Amino acid sequence: MLLTSKTAFFFSLILGIGAGSAHAYSGGPPTGKAGEPGGSDCTDCHAGTLNSGPGTMEFIAPEFYDLGETYTIELRLGEAGAKRWGFEVVAFDATDSPVGSVTITDAEHTQVQLNYVMQTQSGSYQGVGNGPVSWSFDWTAPAEDVGPVTFYYVGNAANNDGTTGGDHIYGDSVVVDAPVAVQSMSWSALKR
Repeated sequence: MLLTSKTAFFFSLILGIGAGSAHAYSGGPPTGKAGEPGGSDCTDCHAGTLNSGPGTMEFIAPEFYDLGETYTIELRLGEAGAKRWGFEVVAFDATDSPVGSVTITDAEHTQVQLNYVMQTQSGSYQGVGNGPVSWSFDWTAPAEDVGPVTFYYVGNAANNDGTTGGDHIYGDSVVVDAPVAVQSMSWSALKR
């Protein structure tokens, strides 16, 4: 179930062919590697250049959030030849602080550590060739309007050979806009 009765945007990042490399932390990457401000991405620990592989990464999130509402967020990653997978996602407000709350809906494949959602050992889908593989979780928007929320995310499409060669890291961000303000009008009766 993806975003029932809520407007959903399908963010797709299709990346070109290149020669980057990386190696997955199969049980989950270190936190702070989702490409957020003040953080970094998986290329810090792994050789290669961000978004240089021939794969595709798709991120599904709402276009707007409603205060206190819960949304299913999904990341999909595929690449010909990849046989192991990883990811990390975090949601930040305009002050670069984590915002909203995460509920893990698939504990076999996803986990949360210090506001960062990432794969588990089983969620690295070892031996699953080419993909796409996917991970999802529920995100509950803040109860008060904090302005736009930015989801930062990275994915690792690895060849599962135990080295950093032949693996590719993908990353991007998506802004989910704040609720649309509802203007209320007060009409007063005219006296004659």
